[in-house]
Amino acid sequence: MNAFLNYLVEANLGLCLMLLMYVLFLRNETDFAVKRVFLLISVTASLVFPLIQIEGVRYAYLPSLMDVLPTTWLPEIVITAEGVAQREVSAINAWAVVSVLYSIGMLAALGLFCVRLFMIARTLVPLRHYRLDNHLIY
Repeated sequence: MNAFLNYLVEANLGLCLMLLMYVLFLRNETDFAVKRVFLLISVTASLVFPLIQIEGVRYAYLPSLMDVLPTTWLPEIVITAEGVAQREVSAINAWAVVSVLYSIGMLAALGLFCVRLFMIARTLVPLRHYRLDNHLIY
């Protein structure tokens, strides 16, 4: 599972790098064949490149994702001799931080959606419409 997660992160980083190259160099290009070829090659390269193992560099240490992130974020539970489970309280609960950030992002996206939906409704409501030969004209 760790190898698959590393692959997904590396492939997404490759896609982000290719997107940056596209925005910098090909955004205003009018030749759509060049754009199409670049997009196909960039997606293929982003999917294949993480599968290639580079063995030439011996002294450089490339950390994997599991070296940076903890392997488990489960709370520790200590069972005493009396059979009572005690939960150790940590200073920062990582899942609580992630869920708060996710909730903030979700509420911001929902608010933006509601604002844009209101703007569309506001432009459509006051329009006068006329009927001409069984056709509705705005």
